[in-house]
Amino acid sequence: MKIDDKHADGMQVTGVLTIKLWSNGAMSVEGPIEDTTFCLAILENAKDAVRNHKSRRADIVIPGRDVSVEQPLHPLPGRGLA
Repeated sequence: MKIDDKHADGMQVTGVLTIKLWSNGAMSVEGPIEDTTFCLAILENAKDAVRNHKSRRADIVIPGRDVSVEQPLHPLPGRGLA
């Protein structure tokens, strides 16, 4: 186990699901994707966490240069990126 896999209060990482958005608009998923029920449960909980996240500032704007996700070369329809 790596040091960063253990939380200060003793909790340990028991699973990881990684989603990547590539510059061409493709998406990749890494993790135990053969366990569909587990992965969908993790994704549902992650969606809830994102929806419930409250920023300290309602008007926060993060410049594109400060984030690792770039606009796809081929804009995704219906995503406001065109």
